[in-house]
Amino acid sequence: MVFRIENPKRFVSSNKSKAGWVEYYAGYSNGFAKSLLESSDLPPQAVIVDPWNGSGTTTEIASILGFKGYGFDVNPVMLIIAKARMLSRPTKPSINPLTNKIIESAKIREAPVLASDPLEFWFKPNGIAAIRRLEWAIQDLVVETEAYKALDTRDIKNELSDIGAFFYNALFRSVRGCLAKFHTSNPTWIRKAQSETEKITYSLTNLTAEFRRQVNGMLKSLEDVPYCHLEADFVLDVASSDALPLEDNTADMILASPPYCTRIDYAMATLPELAILGFSKEKMRTLRNQMIGTSTISKKPPGALRRMGENMYQTAEAN
Repeated sequence: MVFRIENPKRFVSSNKSKAGWVEYYAGYSNGFAKSLLESSDLPPQAVIVDPWNGSGTTTEIASILGFKGYGFDVNPVMLIIAKARMLSRPTKPSINPLTNKIIESAKIREAPVLASDPLEFWFKPNGIAAIRRLEWAIQDLVVETEAYKALDTRDIKNELSDIGAFFYNALFRSVRGCLAKFHTSNPTWIRKAQSETEKITYSLTNLTAEFRRQVNGMLKSLEDVPYCHLEADFVLDVASSDALPLEDNTADMILASPPYCTRIDYAMATLPELAILGFSKEKMRTLRNQMIGTSTISKKPPGALRRMGENMYQTAEAN
């Protein structure tokens, strides 16, 4: 077997595909994943696994090529983004009618109130209310629900379809687009407002206009994309790479880009999206602590584990 390896770097052309739906700093190109999988000589229906699935390049391309598999990420934001990328071209005609219904529904409903809304990091009350009204409208139409519930309390794997994930992705993009003044020299970091006067006023009219613009832009990416196979062929879920819910010998191939140690704070890179999901400060801190290479990592090294191998375990214990 000789693998064909293309440049993993994402170029400007990537922004015209579903890969352009999110600015994921650590992502690799569709072409890189496609060339590796096509040259793998694996049979149809082989199982591909990505334990750090991120924005979902592995699972999207593997699905297009007819494989089955699993994509995991400890960050639920990335699960939603990866689910959105499983959306297929036949769904496209239903998107604009659903967008119209979502916007009309948002105009007539009251905003749900969270006890301590993390959107307060950047927005004044009218901005928070606008975002929550639009989010509730999305839930009402494309998520099985009787009442609004912050998505961090839901079973995203089973309750959020690829269409629901698509609309949440459009909401993510709409909110992130107005946070430019909070960007820093670190491309993965967004700071919080330092005072009430710095917080943003955001009307529902402006938000829904931006939401529609984002949906239209994302739809253009669906014009020529190949069909993804049935979503059931791929399991996308929230899980840590050190405890994947898989049996031994499940994968025929693992295609992944391991997280950059000490270089990227992956939780903080998705802080606006986590806020939309309703993550409290405490839950955000917990998520950061679970990340590989996080800046909150303990300076004390972990203890040795027997699963490292008996020789490594005994050496580590002796030292």
